[in-house]
Amino acid sequence: MKSNLLQLVVVIVLLVSPAGLVFGIEPLQEKLDDFKVIFLGTGTPVSGPKQFGASILVEVGGRSYVFDCGRGCGIRLQQVYGVSRFHRADTLFFTHLHSDHTVGTPEMYLNGWTQGRAKPFRVFGPIRTKEMMQHMRLAFAPDIDIRRIEEFALATPERMPGAEVVAHDIVEGKVLEEGGVTITAFLVDHQHVKPAYGFRVDYQGRSVVISGDTTYSENLIKYAQGADLLIHEVMSPALIRALHRRFSQQDQVNFIVGIHTTVPDVVRVFNKVKPKLAVYYHTNNSKETSQELLDETAKGYKGRVAVSHDMMQININREVVIAATP
Repeated sequence: MKSNLLQLVVVIVLLVSPAGLVFGIEPLQEKLDDFKVIFLGTGTPVSGPKQFGASILVEVGGRSYVFDCGRGCGIRLQQVYGVSRFHRADTLFFTHLHSDHTVGTPEMYLNGWTQGRAKPFRVFGPIRTKEMMQHMRLAFAPDIDIRRIEEFALATPERMPGAEVVAHDIVEGKVLEEGGVTITAFLVDHQHVKPAYGFRVDYQGRSVVISGDTTYSENLIKYAQGADLLIHEVMSPALIRALHRRFSQQDQVNFIVGIHTTVPDVVRVFNKVKPKLAVYYHTNNSKETSQELLDETAKGYKGRVAVSHDMMQININREVVIAATP
């Protein structure tokens, strides 16, 4: 009786949960020619309620790929998909293993399984990704074992493969090819963090490039040629000022700034790549600081530039269009 009642409650929750209604985002459709990018999180390691940790969702060819999984990634995925379709996001790529890019992973992994994923969770990232995911799977073994008890009815037998993780330590080059989608990893320069990667996603002649954390990188420029959308991190003027307020030693500020890309160097990248649209992420994005960042960029680059916000959606078709903003 208790088991039947719990199943009924779960069904009711699935029926009434909203899917994609937050911030005016429409539920994602199943068209195979769709190519969408949604910023799940655009913040820095000091993220807040308006800017969650770094994470980008790419919907392409009827598949869902998440690049980095910072704090709050699971919440944003539920805002995009609702409970009933959360499990669509079953493949994760790490640019590097700093915690602000990985700390949301357990929620994405476990909720994806309990809410419907019936195949292993796929993860691709730099060396030690496989080790990290093996330990994460072990850390949550008590939870997984409890949910495997049939009485709970939250993880049915056909979903059991969804509790497993298939992780890969990648190298530069093509990482994944499926359904006409090609995902390529390329090395970037995050100074002492080695290796660190950026990613390029190609589909039906269209492409998006994600920088990950990096300083100025000629290798990124090489791999970003012809990109429709270039998403690049930036150490904005406002962020540098915030570092000066936080740290008393100039050496500390110099170190942090020195492993990221300042506006003049990002401008150099934009001018060499010339994407249809360039978008900043992983930085402060208040109204005032965003305008300052755009004004500084305009001094050296005349192409289209935007500053990302959590849940901003960009469609990549013949034109690259910002389709929804919070």
